[in-house]
Amino acid sequence: MIETTLMQDRISGLTAKLTELRTASDLFKKAQGLHEEAEKAGKEAGEAEARLQTSKTKLAELRAQKHQALQSTVEALSKKMSEVLPEGEAAIKIGEDGDVWIGWKRPDGRRVPWAGLSGGERIIFDAALSCALLGDKGGVLVLEAAEADPIRLQKMLTALARNTPASVQVILNTWSAPANVPEAWRVETIQ
Repeated sequence: MIETTLMQDRISGLTAKLTELRTASDLFKKAQGLHEEAEKAGKEAGEAEARLQTSKTKLAELRAQKHQALQSTVEALSKKMSEVLPEGEAAIKIGEDGDVWIGWKRPDGRRVPWAGLSGGERIIFDAALSCALLGDKGGVLVLEAAEADPIRLQKMLTALARNTPASVQVILNTWSAPANVPEAWRVETIQ
């Protein structure tokens, strides 16, 4: 009987140990599953990071292409404006971040932003910008030039006559007629 009790105690101990080992085994299986999930998630995160880097590279390339395309348009616009300006040249810059700077580069090299131009200078600059935007398509360009001083007004009339396509009609309003009106212009006086 002692042997039977010993055997039953041993069986109970082994059963308890077996239960404990099965619980530990289940925990190890869960841990293994979690480890595999973590590896899978890590792999997916790496793939997502690679896709993100590819997208960032593509975005940078597209931004550079956009900037280049805009730059060629800006250069053409600046060139056309400069033809109409009586002196100096138009300066337009588009930054990588999309900021736009527009102004007048004076003959002395000084750059003046559009907002810093005097009233008379702004009239001339705006006329050049309008002519450049209108292009060769034709149409009517109405300009108010009351603030232009007589010398700049004369230069502006000459530049507009020389650089405005025949398909564009320019109406320029001012409070006084310039001393010398180029042949391309007709003066109408309203009293």
